[in-house]
Amino acid sequence: MGPLKNWLNSIIAAFFIVFCVADICKGADPTVSIDLIKTEDEILPATREAEIKGGRGTSKLNIDGFDVETDQTVVMRGDYIFKLLHERGVLDLYSLTRLLAIIKKLNPSLKDLDLIYPGEIITLPLKIEPIGIRSSFSQKTTPKDIPFDLYTVKKGDTVSSIIREHNGELSFKQHREYLEIFSQLNPEIKDLDIIFQDQKVRLPIFSKTTMRRPIERPLAEKELSSKDSAPGMSIKEKVDALRHIFIAMGERWVDSGEHFIPFPSGGHINLDAASFPILNVRTGKKIIFDINNKLTDDICRLIEKSWDQYKVLKMRNWTFTLSFDELLKLCSYPAVRRGRQPFVVDAAAPEILIEGDWIVTMGTSDDTMLRPKLAVISESSDEWDLSHSLRRYLSEFGIVTIEIETLKKQDGLSNAASPRGGSDIYIKSGPFQLVETLLDINNIAFISGNAISVYKGSSSGINLMVSADFMISRGGKDYIIDFSGLSKEMVSFLIDHKFNVLSVSGYEDEPKEIARKVLSFLGIDHTNPPPPLRSGGDKGVKVTINMDGVRFVSANRAPFLVLPYVFSDSIMSFLHEEGLSLIIPEY
Repeated sequence: MGPLKNWLNSIIAAFFIVFCVADICKGADPTVSIDLIKTEDEILPATREAEIKGGRGTSKLNIDGFDVETDQTVVMRGDYIFKLLHERGVLDLYSLTRLLAIIKKLNPSLKDLDLIYPGEIITLPLKIEPIGIRSSFSQKTTPKDIPFDLYTVKKGDTVSSIIREHNGELSFKQHREYLEIFSQLNPEIKDLDIIFQDQKVRLPIFSKTTMRRPIERPLAEKELSSKDSAPGMSIKEKVDALRHIFIAMGERWVDSGEHFIPFPSGGHINLDAASFPILNVRTGKKIIFDINNKLTDDICRLIEKSWDQYKVLKMRNWTFTLSFDELLKLCSYPAVRRGRQPFVVDAAAPEILIEGDWIVTMGTSDDTMLRPKLAVISESSDEWDLSHSLRRYLSEFGIVTIEIETLKKQDGLSNAASPRGGSDIYIKSGPFQLVETLLDINNIAFISGNAISVYKGSSSGINLMVSADFMISRGGKDYIIDFSGLSKEMVSFLIDHKFNVLSVSGYEDEPKEIARKVLSFLGIDHTNPPPPLRSGGDKGVKVTINMDGVRFVSANRAPFLVLPYVFSDSIMSFLHEEGLSLIIPEY
């Protein structure tokens, strides 16, 4: 009775599952569909290759204007169409709709693709390529052979985000080869990390072997327009904000086409991506956004229990203040810091402290996708956002800054800080030139490189001459700045005869120390180290930079900063935008 009882239990369980799913789907929205794949409970005595005489059969056929390379296989127990396609790696390359249409043409005896039997021989597509058009990622091309779309760069765009936006998720090889073709079509772009707002770029259009997305994404406008409990922010605005946030973080946001999610025990669910966007996180998590709460609790549990990486997030009554923390937890990032405690950026020179409502550590940056590794997010924003040059400098450390409030503005972008601009940048090649510059911008007259008379006896005929690097007369006093290394006896003699002497011998490789000593010697107010520089405010993302160097105000009231060495171009641009004139010793 044991085997018979088990058999009866299996039959009862199967009818129960069919009944439950059918009940769940009664009156279901067309954006959601569930199918059960049925197979006979038979076990073949041999492998599928052994069942085909002569082994696996492959051929190339012409179907609806496509060259289709095919593969014959024997259905085994537990097989279903999605599983067989996944094993052959074609789901990542071709449209599911195209695949299913071709499978029907290849297997006219299959009346229902959800119903396949063990022992049945079916033909599956391995490669699909339009006749007369070369494969987009497998053939060498030249720019004149490649059709393209002209795209205008928006603020916040990167080459990788543009590719991802208009081509979906590409494999490592596809992404690399796409970048090669992109570079050929855009030879004026010397560095793919640097593109500018309003710049025109050419996006390659390849054959339909790539799932290409349209530039204009379809949106379920009517469904997204309703307001919820979050005052002033509609569901559509929330979804758009989340899309901007996670794309800026370097994650993959899919909101066009159709999602196809199989169930390990058989069956699958189809979700319309415009109504159910999916966030693919680098941690492996996949978050389904149920914009209008169309998925029943039973369906949500079925998805989440079948696959650990899938989570469903219902958007109605969803607020950033109460729910964004939970969303970040679902993403399983290595670390999420909450609260406006300063975060020190490792290995940054100068030292950078950054504040925001959320600081998300996303892990090591992906070399091929050029993704950020740290996101600083704030719920509100200040009147002016961080400057472009400061954002560019932070990006050198894999840091992206995001202010949620500004995402509601036009194009989801924020206001850039208005640069004040310094008056000049001085680059000096040696310590002698550094002192000359300090004296010039403070309107101090000097004589350099001459022998000067420091003692002259009218009756004795003695005239003592000293070679002075810099001789200055100021306020009725005489000053000597010495690089050559006057002896202690000579310095003592000069001081006895009312000369003020500064020796900077031995400091030739320390420009900051030379500047500090000269300014102190001449009685010019300065700060060392300079006061911290701050960008942003207490509401939005705030950045504090602790610069190394000497700051002073010149004779014409212009603020100057003497740097100890040359910093990156982006931090130099930021300092210049902050109204500082820079003296940069390049030696």
